[in-house]
Amino acid sequence: SKAGDRIAGLAAADEIEREAARTLLSQQTLQHLYDTPLTDAEGRIDSVMRINYDIDMAIFATLRHMTLGQLKDLMLASKGPRIRELGTALT
Repeated sequence: SKAGDRIAGLAAADEIEREAARTLLSQQTLQHLYDTPLTDAEGRIDSVMRINYDIDMAIFATLRHMTLGQLKDLMLASKGPRIRELGTALT
């Protein structure tokens, strides 16, 4: 539970809800997350989010099929140089 999420009214009500949200998020593919960017209340992508999309598309293409959970496992098993490389392909 994060203080900012609680203040914004976005925090899970309890640990069961929090774990369900973690599970759902970990099952999303990187391509799905790329295709559905965060937007404001009017559905617009702000300038900060647009900058986040300046990524290495060649490396992203090798990762896009992965779930967020698989990416987490890959990053935990990787060393610094590989993590830096992966970071260039992530929003």
